[in-house]
Formats: sequence, C-alpha cells, structure tokens
Amino acid sequence: MDKVLKEQYLYAMFRFTKVGMILPQKSDLNMTELIIMKGVAENSSFTDNNISTSEIQSKLHITKSAISQAINSLEKKGYIERKIDTADRRKIIVTLTQTGENSLNEIKEFVNQILEEAISRLGSENTKQLTVLLNQASDTFEDLKSEIVQNDKKYDNEQHLNK
Repeated sequence: MDKVLKEQYLYAMFRFTKVGMILPQKSDLNMTELIIMKGVAENSSFTDNNISTSEIQSKLHITKSAISQAINSLEKKGYIERKIDTADRRKIIVTLTQTGENSLNEIKEFVNQILEEAISRLGSENTKQLTVLLNQASDTFEDLKSEIVQNDKKYDNEQHLNK
C-alpha cells in the first residue's frame, strides 16, 4: 500500500481532530461535556429531561469513565443534577439545571452559526460527501478496533490454554 497516502491520511485525521469544534471563548465546557448535556436535553425518556447514565452511554457511545468524569465536572459547574430514580432506585438520573439549559442554548446558537459558515465555505455537496466519508471512516475504525480486541482476547485465551 502507498506509504505516502497512509501518511497523508494520518496527518489529515490528526489535523481534523486537533482543530475540533469551535466553542464560544467564554464557555467552560469541553466537547464531551457538551455532547452529554445535549444528550440529556434531547434523548430523555422522561418528561422533564431526565436520563440515566446508562442511557447516556448507550445513546452517545461514550465510555463509562468518560461519562463519569464529565458528569462530575458538569455537576461541579452547576449544569446538571444527579438524582436517584424513584421508579428504579438502582438508576442514577441526570437532569439539566436552568443554568445548564441556558448555557446549552447559547452554545447551540453559536455552533449553529459556525456550522452554517463552514458549510457555506465548503459547499453543501462537499459537506454531504465529507459527512458520508467521515462516517465510513469512523465505522471502519470502530470495526477494526473491535476486531483487534476480539483477536487479543482469542490470543489471550489460547495462551492461557497452552500453559
């Protein structure tokens, strides 16, 4: 396979992830926290924007440790509250506070303006193609990661059996 192409691909992916999403300068949120707040606001299975931490994990594909760290941080900042679910006391329910809702709405408005400008500069068709390709690349890497984990487990089991 072409070594130059691999290096160009790796460099482009690195640049893309390094740039990240542009957030307002006054925001004290990182992308994981913002995604979790958005998930709490939009993916709630309860009427008053409550969602369990396990629902956040499954809907947003974020690891337990990342969710735990982000929720602790968001709670300290006053953006969310954690409560025990009255219907199932084993569940922890996460709710946006009014401060969290206000901050999320401000950031959504800012990000919407940035995305409109980015799409305008890149063009709608290019943006659609890029979105498809980025999703394909993400799917490919998720599949490869899963295959590597499975192969590592299989290798570990084989080594254990051969002892």
